[in-house]
Amino acid sequence: MAVVIDNGGMQITTSSKHDYYYLPRTNEIIAEPKEDNFEWIFNELSAFGELPNVDNFVISITENCNLRCTYCCYSGKYKNNRIHGTKSMSADDIDAIYEFIKRTVKSKDLKIAFYGGEPLTNLPLLKYAIEKASVFFQDYNLSVSISTNGVLLTPCTIDWFIKRNVRIDISIDGHKQIHDRQRINVTGNGSFDYVYKALSYIKQQHPQYLKENVLLLMTLTSLSDLETIARHWAKDEILCNLVPTKISSLAPNFKVGVTECDYEELVEKYLELLSCYERHRDWVVLQVFFEQCIAYWINRPILDASDSIPMSTCLPTSNKLYVDADMKIGICEKMADCYRIGNISNGIDWKEANCIVSSYYKKRKHKCRNCPAVRMCNLCLTAVEYNDSQWNTLCHNEKVFMKIGFRIFCEMAERGLINSEFPTLKTKRLKLTEVTDKDCLKLTEIINDKETNIFLPELIGICDAPKGVQNLVNTFKKYQNQGEGYLWGLRLDKALIGFVGVIDLSYKPSIFYALHPKARHKGYMQESVLAIMNYLFRNNVCNQLSTEVKCGNTSSIKLLEKVGFVKLESSREKIWYESIFK
Repeated sequence: MAVVIDNGGMQITTSSKHDYYYLPRTNEIIAEPKEDNFEWIFNELSAFGELPNVDNFVISITENCNLRCTYCCYSGKYKNNRIHGTKSMSADDIDAIYEFIKRTVKSKDLKIAFYGGEPLTNLPLLKYAIEKASVFFQDYNLSVSISTNGVLLTPCTIDWFIKRNVRIDISIDGHKQIHDRQRINVTGNGSFDYVYKALSYIKQQHPQYLKENVLLLMTLTSLSDLETIARHWAKDEILCNLVPTKISSLAPNFKVGVTECDYEELVEKYLELLSCYERHRDWVVLQVFFEQCIAYWINRPILDASDSIPMSTCLPTSNKLYVDADMKIGICEKMADCYRIGNISNGIDWKEANCIVSSYYKKRKHKCRNCPAVRMCNLCLTAVEYNDSQWNTLCHNEKVFMKIGFRIFCEMAERGLINSEFPTLKTKRLKLTEVTDKDCLKLTEIINDKETNIFLPELIGICDAPKGVQNLVNTFKKYQNQGEGYLWGLRLDKALIGFVGVIDLSYKPSIFYALHPKARHKGYMQESVLAIMNYLFRNNVCNQLSTEVKCGNTSSIKLLEKVGFVKLESSREKIWYESIFK
């Protein structure tokens, strides 16, 4: 069968011969065809002169790299990027960047990531930058990470990073044969043994750190390699217990050619892999691959887009900026090198930043009016470098992968392959986990607090009702299973100090929260709400949150404004807030 209607609503038939239809207007999946004549209307673009959400800075301290990966974007095979170089920053450059960060960041939550090239080729400067950051930003909630190919990670260096709580992002493309085929040094030799040795050391000496502060990043150059990678990974005594954080495909490279994908041919490969995963549920590489494949579908917000909608763009809502080795400012590390929006000396060139966004906006406004894939499209500002013909190829492929994701989601749902585990989150100080029956006593204590009763009157009476708090916990278990809500418990050293609830995820997502009196005024709720918003938005669970606050609740009002909520309206008693993710 073909599409449901002319505007591109999608239909698939599963292996068990069940038909499913996707309606782009509401994001619904239904079992019967339904006319949905809908055209996307995008909000008009507004000029901007600030980046209010930026709290993540990626710093490319050197262009030097000890590897020559076959797919590297700096290999000279990508049209608008630099080639491998030897340029590095200096200590003075780092100082200047930190001054820029302090002028730019609007939040006390700050993330700094060191990038390259390979940062460890200039280890003295990297150490200086990390030590300097800990002093210069001592009044901030600072998180530091490095992106490395792992070759230069010696035990001494690893210990130094771990002592300073630096998150280590390591690239590993599977088992030795595949990794060494594409991640090679300047003489053509593979790098797997070095990476494996580093991971072995961390596992032996710092197992908890490996679990919590080491991310494994995999690049998949060919779908046909995935089953082999998954099999070898599952059999390896070190790798079998490690879960890749992300599996990425190659960026489109029109310099060497990009072809249009064929849905029928590609979906067969996916179904073969899905059958393999069905037989080997413990193969974590396949688990991560399919979780990424259906991430949007499983968490999609069921919202009617009958009114005009904002177009998703990095600017001005992005939380990230990139600084290259020339001290130029980029939108992110994935943006082609010829697109920069300022430099450290002069700051952001707002005219250039607006020009890039405007170019992207105009093209998408024209091309995306009748596209069913708008809600899940991966085309971002990086696409401004492509001409109309190249955009058409990318758009075709986006629709193909959207339909594949739709098909795989339905197949996995029918085969019972979708996990609905509660999303455990972490902040710098807290762990956010599911509230259970064991928490009822402490939850009762929090709800019974006088201030909680004043500002969350909806909870009054719950504790007095028979099994009232337990019924609340059970209700949220149902909400979770239905994809309608979550109740997170805020834990400090395993002790429950508060909770955050989100409800009505498919209709009008809203948030409420409370802390134990002894835990208030310490910033715990702010970091918890930020972590939850980041999870909900980045995983496409919903694209907005709303809440209401009593006018006298000054602490909550300040918190909401700090985390990005805006006031919609107010009365003598209440203020209504909303946060929209674009």
